[in-house]
Amino acid sequence: MVQVLPLSGWRFDLSQVGALSEVLAPNCRAMSEDLQRTLYRQHPCNVVRLISNREEPGDVSVSERAQRADDFFRLWRKEGILVPEHDLAFYVIETTYESVEGRKSLWSVVGRLEFSASRDSASAGSSNNEPSLPVVPCENETQRLLELRQVTRGDFSPVVILASSTASTDDEAETDLCELLEKAVRQMTPTECLTDSGIRHQLWPVMNVSLRNQISHAFASSNLTVVDGTEYYLAAKQHAADCRRSSATSGEHDATQTVLVRLIPAEQPDLVVLPDLRKSSQRLTADQLTTQLTAAGYQCQRVGDEPYACLDALELAALNEQQPCFAVGSTDGIWHLAFRSDNGTISEIAELETEPIYWPETTESSADVLQRLANKATRDVMVVRPARSVNDVIRAEVGTLTRHETQIAPALPSGLVLSSLDR
Repeated sequence: MVQVLPLSGWRFDLSQVGALSEVLAPNCRAMSEDLQRTLYRQHPCNVVRLISNREEPGDVSVSERAQRADDFFRLWRKEGILVPEHDLAFYVIETTYESVEGRKSLWSVVGRLEFSASRDSASAGSSNNEPSLPVVPCENETQRLLELRQVTRGDFSPVVILASSTASTDDEAETDLCELLEKAVRQMTPTECLTDSGIRHQLWPVMNVSLRNQISHAFASSNLTVVDGTEYYLAAKQHAADCRRSSATSGEHDATQTVLVRLIPAEQPDLVVLPDLRKSSQRLTADQLTTQLTAAGYQCQRVGDEPYACLDALELAALNEQQPCFAVGSTDGIWHLAFRSDNGTISEIAELETEPIYWPETTESSADVLQRLANKATRDVMVVRPARSVNDVIRAEVGTLTRHETQIAPALPSGLVLSSLDR
């Protein structure tokens, strides 16, 4: 059984920074240089300075960036820009937005997950009392985050974990995690953050001991799957193992033996995994694209060039259960359904040298976003793979998914709750 623990987190003092939305930042995996510059200009205390510190002249390694992050973290705590919770808490969060399909709501809770002391390995394997890690990590990013954690002794972006019930019957009240979270914050006033895109995050620190114990027990009895932040998880696990070997731990529930996590009950109807959206640097017409894919062993079926052709192709790809398919659009606006004639994998689509496109934070449906991107007058070749279901992600074997196949919408911005390993 895993140990899910409350924490005494650090949060921005709104009397010091103003609007909370000004100091938050997206997950660092979606951090482009343009977005980084925008966040730097947006507010002098934006959390981007902690999670993805920019390179400065004279930097020779990631150590300088980590040291600057540590300087900011220390300064903001010293000056009261970040203030600590006065007691241990679980941070219950409801994320809501209005869409064309009506109001949608997603419940989650931020806490700490304690590593098993019986294993010092930081590999991607899992045991019965550890989360499953289906997403392949990026080794360079893991090393950067390990350095950041070692220098700052802080956790700034929670690892995203799906929690699925292990109950065999539906009448066990304690297995309804969302009902438990909603009940825990009833009659409490939340801290609110409304983003420019219309997404509202409401946060409640739950410090009542009885409620904390209920939340801890409920998640400890769940099956856990890391769906975002695999690099954070492995970096924290490696750091925990290093601290144990060097006897740098400080007793029971030492924070160095934990990692900051966002736990999401998997049974929520509004919980979705977004399609994998990519683009290629190659500019190919439909004829050039199909010729290249055919030569590489793919079969291509033309869908059309109508405004909704992208959605039609994606729907056909999702319906094909016999072979892995994807929708591919050429620079002249023609969409095809593509699949391997030899039933081979399409996990990389190396022939097109694709790069991921990160989904924008928006209240639009994924279909609206796809249609808007697909109908641009000038664009590169686009590749869209159907979204996996939440159950597919949970059932995926260790190390079988890419980090762009498990995007949960809407994402939680970094900076709502920060963790110091010295508390």
